[in-house]
Amino acid sequence: MPRLRSLTLGVGLAVLLGAPASAAAGPAVSPDATIVLIFGSSYHPSKLKVAPGTTIAVINEDGFREHSLTAKDGSFDTGKLLGGDVGYIDAPEAAGRYLFSCRVHGPRVMRGVIVVSLG
Repeated sequence: MPRLRSLTLGVGLAVLLGAPASAAAGPAVSPDATIVLIFGSSYHPSKLKVAPGTTIAVINEDGFREHSLTAKDGSFDTGKLLGGDVGYIDAPEAAGRYLFSCRVHGPRVMRGVIVVSLG
């Protein structure tokens, strides 16, 4: 997922589909964050390859459903996000694969992986 320099999201999907940032109103997202959207009870993307310590903004675009992005090993957690909420995590500093899921719905419904790579 490319890093985004300047972005304000309301409907994050609109931005990903090419709508100008000014067309979407809503919560401000850190300009250097890698973005994960939650919609359709899934993560988009569900697999991220990032550098150690990368800031990841997690945007719940799933209406009134509550979700989280929580590491299987407990090393990161956005906490519960209501529809429209933005949560942040930092990728771990050690290289490796970090499984995550939604603590509300569990890994059978929502899961993904962050791959932390040094190069």
